[in-house]
Amino acid sequence: MWFRRFCTAGILVSLYTGLRIGEICALQWGQIDLEHAVLSVKKTMQRIFYKEWDGHGHSHLAVTPPKTGNALRDVPLSSFLLSLLRPLALRNTDAYLLTGAPTPMEPRTYRSYFTRFLRANGLPPIRFHSLRHTFATRCIEDGADYKTVSSLLGHASVNLTLNLYVHPQMEAKRRCVECLPVYAAYSTDSHHMKNSSIL
Repeated sequence: MWFRRFCTAGILVSLYTGLRIGEICALQWGQIDLEHAVLSVKKTMQRIFYKEWDGHGHSHLAVTPPKTGNALRDVPLSSFLLSLLRPLALRNTDAYLLTGAPTPMEPRTYRSYFTRFLRANGLPPIRFHSLRHTFATRCIEDGADYKTVSSLLGHASVNLTLNLYVHPQMEAKRRCVECLPVYAAYSTDSHHMKNSSIL
C-alpha cells in the first residue's frame, strides 16, 4: 500500500513540476522542503551501459548531478502537491520519494509501474515523458512566459523549450487570428460596411 502511494505521488509530482523520470527516481526527501514549498533538483538517475575489454556488456545504475547547470534548479510546489506530500513525508532525508527507503527505483522499473498504473485506472497508454510535455504546454497555455517555463524545466535555452514541448492548440491559433482587425471600410454616407480592395 505505502509503496503504491509513493509511486503514485511521483507521477503527480512529475505532472505538476515537469521533472524528468531520472530526476523523479533520484529525488530524496531531503530535496523536498515542505515548509517553504520548494523542491530542489540536484540529481538524476540513469543506467549506464559499457563494454569490457573482452567485449562483454555490463551496466550499472548511477545517481549523478545533472548534465547541465541549468538542470540544477528549485521548483515551487503547488498547494495541491503540498497536501499530497505532507502525509507521506519521511524524517529520513536519505529516503527516496518513490520507495520510502534509502534504496532507489530505477527508471526502467518506474516506467513499468507507470504503464500498469494507467492500465489499472482505465487510462490510455502514454509515455512517462508526456507528463513533462503536458506540464510545459499547460503552463504556456495558462499565460506563463517562455523564460519561466524554460527555467522550471531546467533547459539550457528558451528555444529548446519551444521546439520540444510547446505546441499551439487549434483553439489558441483561432484566438490569435480572431484578434486581427477587420480590414474593411465603412461608408460615411450609409454607415454600412463597404468592401475595400487591399490588393
